[in-house]
Amino acid sequence: MKNILICLEQLDIGGVETFTISQINEFSKKKYKCYVLSKKGILYDKLASISNVEFIEFDFKLGNYIDYKNVKFLMKKLGMIKFDFVIIHQFPCILYMLPFIFKYKIPYVVYLHSIIPNTCQWFMDHYSIFKILFPIYFGNANKIVAITSDTMRENQCLFCIPKEKYLVINNCVDFSEISKYKFKNINVPFNDFLLVSRFSPEKRNSIDCAISFFKKYRDEYNKNAKLNVIGNGSIFEEYVDRYSSDDILFKGAVVDSFHEMANSDVVLGVDRCILEALALKRVALICSYSGVVSFVTPEIIEKAALCNFSGNNLKSDKYKLLFTANKEDIQKITLENYDYVKKKFSINIDFFAKIGDFSSEKFINFESLFNSLNSICKDIEQLNNDCAKYFNQGQELYALLETKDREIAQLNDKIINIEKKTFKGFLRRIYRKFFIR
Repeated sequence: MKNILICLEQLDIGGVETFTISQINEFSKKKYKCYVLSKKGILYDKLASISNVEFIEFDFKLGNYIDYKNVKFLMKKLGMIKFDFVIIHQFPCILYMLPFIFKYKIPYVVYLHSIIPNTCQWFMDHYSIFKILFPIYFGNANKIVAITSDTMRENQCLFCIPKEKYLVINNCVDFSEISKYKFKNINVPFNDFLLVSRFSPEKRNSIDCAISFFKKYRDEYNKNAKLNVIGNGSIFEEYVDRYSSDDILFKGAVVDSFHEMANSDVVLGVDRCILEALALKRVALICSYSGVVSFVTPEIIEKAALCNFSGNNLKSDKYKLLFTANKEDIQKITLENYDYVKKKFSINIDFFAKIGDFSSEKFINFESLFNSLNSICKDIEQLNNDCAKYFNQGQELYALLETKDREIAQLNDKIINIEKKTFKGFLRRIYRKFFIR
């Protein structure tokens, strides 16, 4: 039996998390033993229902240093297990897992889930330690799995990684899990809308355009339409306060998002939730990060899939057909969409047979590493120069303040003298008036 260690930040609702659950379920079917290292979340119960899984709770805190205290804890906890390979889904895990992997020389697979451009650059700009860790991390990975070709090209260009190390594998769905659900017949005009999203700042445009579209449809086409909203995040309460009403219900995070989708007519969102909606034979509307709403039809589904159903490559609104299509049109569209995603996006983990052995000498890019070290040294030098400059400016300001303090003290003395003279003159006038005849 193969032992696999799977690392992600937390088991909450999100595209990475739901994919990971599907991945673990598939591993379980192949009799692999999965050790899941993560923070607990709403999906924990779903994970616990899968056989051959052992959960180890761990908080992968993002920071600008390696926390060796927790690294040693992991080595003590996991060092006795012989892992065939490690899968790392999110970048904060690097700070803890890379020392562990190198100590025990374990093959590992890296996932690039984000389709947002310059994600790696953002980490390096905000956490300088990644300027050193990323070249090592990507350079020594046995496989780098990117969910789009654009994501692969950006990573390859940034870190000078050999192309043969990459696999482009779109987000995929476990259709055996999908088959357990009974799909609601879709009403035309549509009554039940569902918005699925993580409520984080980068999703604002997507969420706003989804709610605006629903309100437009409700006001102009079907007064009985209702919108359920599932998901959670840092800006969730803000949207509850702004939009909660009789026809917009915010449910928060839910364990079974498939159930919510299967009982809706139209699903609004972006990325993985659109793929899941198509697999559940729902009407799917991509509400992109740029605020464009696109109705996924067989004519555009292949293009939409190229960017992981983010809508990044869809430049014009494609939803007007929704307002004119009849029930037969909608049924034909959803079935064709379903056939496409079942053929192209069924989960497949056979590529793990190609992982190979751990070999840092084969792949590490020392030039990139040294360039990263130089970059950090330059950053430190610049910070030192800035500190010296600001110190000198501070000294100049202190000297100026001392000068101004002396000038203020002199002015205060003059004011006191004037007040004294004025008071004495007043007393003389009173004396002359009343006492000298």
